[in-house]
Amino acid sequence: MTSSEAKRPAEQSFEILTAMWKEGIVLGVLLPSDPWEVIGVDVRIARILN
Repeated sequence: MTSSEAKRPAEQSFEILTAMWKEGIVLGVLLPSDPWEVIGVDVRIARILN
């Protein structure tokens, strides 16, 4: 069995996924848990500009 085929515990996999998800949000690649929050900001900016 190679290292890429080795199984890691589910808890460790979940921790890795959680960290990657948080990094994606920080980088702006993923939306936060409430996508309406982002849309609300866009609407407020549009109102100011128009």
